[in-house]
Amino acid sequence: MSNLPTHTPLALEAPAKVNLGFEIIRRRSDGFHDIETIYSSIALTDTVELTLIDDGITMDCTDPSLPAGNTNLCARAADTLRRHTGLQCGVHISLKKRIPHGAGLGGGSSDAAAVLKGLLKLWSIRMAEEEVADLAAGLGSDVSFFLHGGLAFGRGRGEIIQPMPNVFPYWIVCVVPPVRIATSWAYANHKLVERPDRTSLLERFTGSVDDMLSLERTLSNDFERAVMEAQPAVRHVRDALRHRGLRCVMMSGSGSSVFGLTTDAATALHATSDLSSDHVVSVTPPRFAP
Repeated sequence: MSNLPTHTPLALEAPAKVNLGFEIIRRRSDGFHDIETIYSSIALTDTVELTLIDDGITMDCTDPSLPAGNTNLCARAADTLRRHTGLQCGVHISLKKRIPHGAGLGGGSSDAAAVLKGLLKLWSIRMAEEEVADLAAGLGSDVSFFLHGGLAFGRGRGEIIQPMPNVFPYWIVCVVPPVRIATSWAYANHKLVERPDRTSLLERFTGSVDDMLSLERTLSNDFERAVMEAQPAVRHVRDALRHRGLRCVMMSGSGSSVFGLTTDAATALHATSDLSSDHVVSVTPPRFAP
């Protein structure tokens, strides 16, 4: 029989994230870095469609610049789950991309998490949450967060996740300029920030989340200086959002996306009106729950 999809697909929305603060604590002996960050889901999504096939893992993607073979993180997620369970089930993955890659929004990781969650249902697999989380962490640092989404504290490589009450009271306006930043470049070019007698980002965030001025003093992104020196387009978006009344404006992850916060719906909805022609724009309401 053919491996072409013949069943009704299971469709899942895969939301992007922003990092409400990103602090690099140290370089580890394994070459990775210990970080602390606050993850927050936003309303910009990809769509992942999973269709049962006889055997194997096949894939197509609407973005021709991304690999659609076994090197794509979605296909790797399906293969990881299949190998782990020993199943011989097949799946065709259709990926509709809206989240730009190289933007610090975790689109590939979110897509992979959607594949894991969808295949647990599609292949009728019962597995403990901890076991799924281990598989996710092996795929990438952000994949673990996307298993649940919402608001969460991340540490380690970003894969150690502590869910938080979804009480973030601000509109999030996120803008992606037409440039891409490789995470490997950002890590290679950042300068480690000394934080003597530092307290946990989680503790500082929790204590300041209801006060914008305090939040602005608390949150920062250790990648920003290097990226904005190298990419004027990213700096332009930061300045544009500040000029339009957004607060706590910073990059997400290793960039190139930049976001800002506001309590005012009109400010959020109007802030990006003249940027949307050549930038990807997303506006997320308070207490967003994907």
